[in-house]
Amino acid sequence: MESILLHASYPIVFLLMFIDGTSVNFIASSISAGGVLDVKIVCVLAFCAELIADIAYYSIGRKIDTKKILGRIKNEGSRNFLTKINKSFSSKPFLALIITKFLGPIAIPGIMYLGSIRALRMQEFILTAMSVTLVRALTISYAGYMVGKGVSAYAKLYGTFNTAWKVLVGGIILYFVIRYMYKKIMEIVMKKVD
Repeated sequence: MESILLHASYPIVFLLMFIDGTSVNFIASSISAGGVLDVKIVCVLAFCAELIADIAYYSIGRKIDTKKILGRIKNEGSRNFLTKINKSFSSKPFLALIITKFLGPIAIPGIMYLGSIRALRMQEFILTAMSVTLVRALTISYAGYMVGKGVSAYAKLYGTFNTAWKVLVGGIILYFVIRYMYKKIMEIVMKKVD
């Protein structure tokens, strides 16, 4: 992905954000630290791509009948879980959207489900999604840019090979930390749902 982004124009970066927005935003922002791209433009592109995708998923969800979703679930435990989620989504849709957006694997189905139960009017959804998406785009762009600055400064100081293996090890550690935090967050969310 990095090699594609190093030689990509902004329209290509924008299109790639529909495939894997968070990763593309982070990598493109990291590359921006080296002057290849402008981090402000990358952030705006990330915001626009994510907002367009959210609106599309919410709109698709509005066309899906919730009863059909519940009817396809054969497992009683899963059906009970979905019923509890439905109560949470219906009673606090703004909070549900915020939590859904930050829990990666459930973001798309969660937004579609919010649409299917019509938890928010379209205008409310767009305004809420804009605020959440803006925070996400800014946070990821800033983090990517700062990582890019740090890696390039470290590489100048200690050499490219030395930097590469340390970034790789750091990335692996970061992956496990994020995975651990995700599990903890899901445990907390599941307790709140129960």
